[in-house]
Amino acid sequence: MIPRKLRQRLFAWLYTGGAWLYDPLTILLFAGQWREWQRSVLPLVHGERILDLGCGTGQFLPDLATCRTVVVGLDRSTAMLRRARSRAANIGAHLVCADARALPFREGTFTTVVSTFPAEFILEQRVRDEIARVLAPGGRFLVVIGGTFERHAWWQWPLVLVLRAFYGHALSPGWQPEVSLSSDRLPGYWQRRPSHSGYASVWVAEREDA
Repeated sequence: MIPRKLRQRLFAWLYTGGAWLYDPLTILLFAGQWREWQRSVLPLVHGERILDLGCGTGQFLPDLATCRTVVVGLDRSTAMLRRARSRAANIGAHLVCADARALPFREGTFTTVVSTFPAEFILEQRVRDEIARVLAPGGRFLVVIGGTFERHAWWQWPLVLVLRAFYGHALSPGWQPEVSLSSDRLPGYWQRRPSHSGYASVWVAEREDA
């Protein structure tokens, strides 16, 4: 497995100067499953005011905008948001450049906060406190932390080996996330959501009433 510091540097480059490679890489390396894993969470989205936290190039925004009143994509990478601009404009979504540790929204603004394939910021307690703050009571916090292949075509094996160099056994059948994203106001649990060639690992939490 690639050392953590090297992975962090590679991802940091991808979110800045390499942002133009982000979309084609997710298609190539994940053999089309990336979008399936993202969409697996759609039936769990609650209410009409949705925040896509760490929206990246905005791939998921059009899916979230279906039958939703307000969709906001937030990312701290200006390079990613430039790539997301046309997608957001086409569906009337709003883009915000900000840090997840200090969300620029009032308490109870959103009915769902969703984050798909987030960076390590999602593990910070400060971030989860901010998510709980901007969620309305009963609002949902959904995280697609990763996906697992259970079946591979012969041509996918080189891709799988590359991905395992980055993610270790997180893409192996039977893998379960070892971390908990629970907090006092956002108790939750892990759920498997099926896809064509495997399943997505999804964190599902609801904000308890204050």
